[in-house]
Amino acid sequence: MESNNLVVEEEKNEIKNNMMNNIKNNIKNELKNEMIEQGMAVNKTEDITDQVLSPEELKELDIRNENRFRTYISSEAVLTSWIRNTIILFMGGLTVIKFSDMKEKYILALFLSLTGLLIGIVSYFEYRDRIKKINNRDFGGLKIQSFNENLTLIVLIIFVALFILRSKRIIKKYSLKKVFTF
Repeated sequence: MESNNLVVEEEKNEIKNNMMNNIKNNIKNELKNEMIEQGMAVNKTEDITDQVLSPEELKELDIRNENRFRTYISSEAVLTSWIRNTIILFMGGLTVIKFSDMKEKYILALFLSLTGLLIGIVSYFEYRDRIKKINNRDFGGLKIQSFNENLTLIVLIIFVALFILRSKRIIKKYSLKKVFTF
């Protein structure tokens, strides 16, 4: 009799455990379905019905996505600043044509406008390359230095040289040598 009671007790425990596992699995599946419907993260390495990410894994995933988002926004900010510089240089070229009395105004205007356009084109292609690498999670392939920095340095050097040449011409034209000698 006691062995029958033991067998019955074991069967009860087994049925109870099966019911508990079924309830857990049903709750787990409902939770997964809700998460999928709401667009929440579910572990993609295993079958979706097997495992939901733990809170620690979700937090780590959120941090990764947040960093990726910040990098993306930073790339857009860099693009807009270079486009701003493009517009300024291009409009500077048009302004030189309109308001300057220099003989060389067309050369300077062409130089400013073409440099502005070149900076805009280069910045657009660098932006596309950065976004592609961000989307592929290839952060090691991102270039720190931009070709536009070199272009900007060249433009700055040319402007300094033009300023020096223009200053020499004005000094000679108005006899200002005595003012600059000590």
